Amino acid sequence: MKIRLRSVYHLAGILVIPIDFSDRNDWDVAGRYYGDFHPAQSRFRTMFSKLVILAAMALPFLTGAAAQLPPNCDRTYTVQLGDVCDSISAANNVSTFQLAHVNPGINADCSNLFEGEILCLGVAGEDCQTIHVVVSGDLCPTIAAAANISDSTLLSNNPNVNAQCSNIGIGEVLCTSSTIIHYT
Repeated sequence: MKIRLRSVYHLAGILVIPIDFSDRNDWDVAGRYYGDFHPAQSRFRTMFSKLVILAAMALPFLTGAAAQLPPNCDRTYTVQLGDVCDSISAANNVSTFQLAHVNPGINADCSNLFEGEILCLGVAGEDCQTIHVVVSGDLCPTIAAAANISDSTLLSNNPNVNAQCSNIGIGEVLCTSSTIIHYT
């Protein structure tokens, strides 16, 4: 028995390849007619295709990919198609570090978000909502001065930034709160 592959798409953050188990004929992977219809095979094909879809939908939950929100999460965001950590952070007044810190399932390059995923934006007592989005030419002293805070407060609130401030990138969102946030 040959199968016909249909368009590929994402469902709940995982790659899904729908398979066309035709009710009338068999097709090869290039879409060419291959054989005749067999009713017994059709019932198997229908059942199998439903199981494949069910397994694809359940996989994120079975593997732990569905994020568990911290119990003291104060703010949440539902990931939209095309979102990246920096855009989520900028739109929701949360530093890039804080977003990653309260959502430990986010990987280093923020490439494992999926549409519909719910993220925590901040937890009680550790929620910096005063931010600065890094632009070309920004340096820590100028960011701190514009926010009317000391360099040490800027670095304390952004533990991902090194003392020389040489590892900030354009689009990164920094916490510029005058209150030091103690991330636990």
